[in-house]
Amino acid sequence: FSPEVVYNYSDLTLITLTDQIRNETGLTPEQLNSSFHKSWQKIKEASIEQLVFEQIVHYITTYGFEFFGIYDESTVYIPKEKLEIPEVDIDGFKFVVIKGYKKAEIKEKVLDLLKSGIALHEDTIKDVVEIAKYAEVDQENIDDIKNKEVKIALCDHLKLFPENPTEFLRYVIYKSIGKTLLIKDMATIALLKETAFDREISGLFKKYKKKYGLEKLSSIFYRFKPIFLAFKTDRNMKPIINKLRKLAIKHHKPMKSDYLNDVTAMIKRNETINKKVLWEHLDNANPFRKIRLAYALNYRTGNAESIIYKIRNGKGWAETFDFGNSAKAKQTLGIVLDSLVGDIRNNVEGKKIFIPDYIKYALPATEKQFTGNFPSGTCVTVDKDMVFGVHWNNVDHSRIDLDLSLMSPETGKIGWDSSYRTDDRSILFSGDMTDAHGENGATELFYVKRKLKEEFIMFLNYYNYNESVEVPYSIIVAKEKAGNFKKNYMVNPNNVKAIAKTKMTERQKILGLLVTTTKECRFYFSEVSVGRSITASDSEHAENSRKYLVNFYRNAISLNDLLIKAGAIIVQDEDEHDIDLSPENLEKDSIIKLLV
Repeated sequence: FSPEVVYNYSDLTLITLTDQIRNETGLTPEQLNSSFHKSWQKIKEASIEQLVFEQIVHYITTYGFEFFGIYDESTVYIPKEKLEIPEVDIDGFKFVVIKGYKKAEIKEKVLDLLKSGIALHEDTIKDVVEIAKYAEVDQENIDDIKNKEVKIALCDHLKLFPENPTEFLRYVIYKSIGKTLLIKDMATIALLKETAFDREISGLFKKYKKKYGLEKLSSIFYRFKPIFLAFKTDRNMKPIINKLRKLAIKHHKPMKSDYLNDVTAMIKRNETINKKVLWEHLDNANPFRKIRLAYALNYRTGNAESIIYKIRNGKGWAETFDFGNSAKAKQTLGIVLDSLVGDIRNNVEGKKIFIPDYIKYALPATEKQFTGNFPSGTCVTVDKDMVFGVHWNNVDHSRIDLDLSLMSPETGKIGWDSSYRTDDRSILFSGDMTDAHGENGATELFYVKRKLKEEFIMFLNYYNYNESVEVPYSIIVAKEKAGNFKKNYMVNPNNVKAIAKTKMTERQKILGLLVTTTKECRFYFSEVSVGRSITASDSEHAENSRKYLVNFYRNAISLNDLLIKAGAIIVQDEDEHDIDLSPENLEKDSIIKLLV
C-alpha cells in the first residue's frame, strides 16, 4: 500500500482490503499451480493410457456424479501428486502498489478518461458511471464528456433530458433495457419489443414531442428505423411511430459522411488522397479516431488473406480478405502516425519511461479491446521456454468448466478433447479441470518449447455455459527452463511475466496468438469472441482467425516505438524513471492518458 492508504485505514481494514485486492490484481503460488497434474515430467513421460484413465475418473466424479445427483466437491478426483512450489524471491519480486486518491483526484481521473474520446467496454462503462456518481460529476461536466454511453447514463442520474435526437434515442434504449449501445442487432430489437409495453417509454416520447417536437426526432427515423419499429409493439406507441414515419419523408437528414471512415475505401478504388484535406480532418479528430484509422491502414500494407471484423459488442467474424494497393496505404499511414506523434509529444517529450525489455505494448485503439490492462496486440517475449494458461474459480454455487486449447495447421489441436502433447514433446498440456472449487480454484496450462517457427491460436471455451453466470478468469504468461522438468511444480511464481484479469461471458473466445522460434517464444494478447461452440475446432473460421491474428499482431503498431518518435526515453532501470509502464504498475488509464 502507498503511504496515503496506510495512514488513512485501520490495520483490520487493510487486512480485509488485502484479500479483496488479491482477487483483483494477482494470483497466489498455489493458485498458479492448481492444475490437474503437478509435474511437466509426468505429462511428458507417462503413458497416454494412464493420462486418459486419470482424466476419465475426474469426469466421473464431476459430470457423472452430477448426473446421478451425488456430486460433492470433496469427492472430485485429482491425481495425488507431490507439489513443491519454489519459494518467492523477495529481492526480485515485483510488487503491485495500491494507491489512494482523494475524491477530487478521482473526479479528475474519470473526467480525463471520459474526455479522451476512447470507446469503453460495457463493464468499464458501468464502473465509470458509479465512480462518476461518487465523485459528484455534475451538469457542468456533461458537455465535456465525449463518451456517448456514459453521457446518457449520467443524464439519467442527473435527471437531464436530451434534446439531440440521437442522444434521446440512446436514452430511451437505456431506460428500456439498461444498455447504452445504439446497435440495430437482432438481440437489441428483441429486448426492445419485450419492454415496449412500459408506459414510461411512451411517456418519454410524449415529453420529447412537447419540449422539442417530433419533427426533430423524425430526422433520424430512417437511420434507426428497426429500433423505432420495435417500440411499435405497444399500441400506445403506434400513433407516435406512424407520425415519425410520415414526418421523416420531409425532415430526414442523412448521416454526414466521415472522411476518415472513407480513406481505406478511397485507396482501394485507387482514388487520390489529398494530403491537405487529410491533414485537416486529422487535426479535428481525437487520437483514438486516428489510431483506428492507423490500424486499418497498417493491416492493408501487407498481403493479408483474412480479416476479423470486430463489432462494438465485442464479438467478431473472420473471413477471407483481399485489398491491394498496399503502397498507397503505407504512404497514408505515415501521415496518420505523424499526426499521432504530434498529439502525444507534449505528454512524453524528454521523459524517461520504464518499460521492461520483455514487453512490447501495442497502440490501443479502444478500451473495449484491452485484455485486462493490456492493449490488444501487446506482446510478451521470453528467451526461454514459455508456460501460459488460465486460472479461474467456481462462481457462487455454480461449478465452472473452462477448456483451454492451442491450434495450428501444422500441429493441429492440443488440449482437453485432443492430444495432451505433441509427438516430440515440444508442447505439453497440464490436463482438463472441470471443477474450480475452493480458494485455489483451477488452472489449465501449456508448456511450449522454443522450436522452429510456428504460430498458434489459444482458444478458451466455456463448456458448461450458463448465460447468467459470468466467469472471472486470469491469463498467465511465464517463462521456464526444460531443465526444471523433474521438479514438482507447473509454474514458478518468480518466473511470471504477466497476468491479465478478464471475464468469460461467451461460449468461446480467442485469447491470443503464440509464436515460437528457435530463439524465443512470444505471446500476443488478443481477446475476442468469435464462435458459439463449447469446443474449439479446426475449421475454416478458425484458420481465418489464425491468419488474421498472425498478420495483424505480428505487425501491430508499437506504442514503444511511437513514444520514442515523440521524444520519450525508454529506460530499463526501474529505479530511475518519470513514468512506470511495467505490467504490475499498469492502471486502466496508464497508457490512455499518455495519448490525450
